[in-house]
Amino acid sequence: MASDIEVILDAEYRRNVLTHPNYASLDYSLLVGLWTERGSQLYCTTATALREIKDFECIGIGGELAQFIVRQGLPSLSLREAVALAAYTLAGVKEGITGCGGMSVYLLLRNDGSTGVLTSQHEGATKNLEKNARLFDFTVRRLLVWMADMQAEDIHLEQNVSELVMKPLIEKRNEWRQTYKLKQRQFAELNPHLTPSQVEEMFGDISFGFSPKSS
Repeated sequence: MASDIEVILDAEYRRNVLTHPNYASLDYSLLVGLWTERGSQLYCTTATALREIKDFECIGIGGELAQFIVRQGLPSLSLREAVALAAYTLAGVKEGITGCGGMSVYLLLRNDGSTGVLTSQHEGATKNLEKNARLFDFTVRRLLVWMADMQAEDIHLEQNVSELVMKPLIEKRNEWRQTYKLKQRQFAELNPHLTPSQVEEMFGDISFGFSPKSS
């Protein structure tokens, strides 16, 4: 499959870019997700070349900032953790890079071949993280400033961390979790034939943009 894509890429890139008088300004790259017997794989194109990505890749005008943000969140992530990091990264890129903005779209590919779609408008992790990323950054920066103040008493730092950092974070987390559990209960009420474990699994898939597996 990758070989077929490489042939198509070569032909289309030569037809659309290299034959144009101003081809240097028409250069483009693509991220390509494939599912094969090896599981899910990610590829990136550079001109007519196709290379496999082993960890992560960011392309486009916000690519450098995204690379910096994502690298801080590695090493090994679950799919849900990776999507959370992606949402936080996109919030930073849209905030800091001119020309980046609008609705974010997340295309998900599991190792079993199933695909999901989320956006920054979907209720859940992607919307929550993009909406609150700036507040989180401000809170962390303020914490670093407090830590650097050698004239401040330790007790004051502890109070600030407890009241102005930990308490708001826990409250926000509880708010998100209550909303999630409420929607999960509503899903269960609409599907009384499902067991609690089936409700949890199916609602988890649906809330993450995947079609639920047949029970």
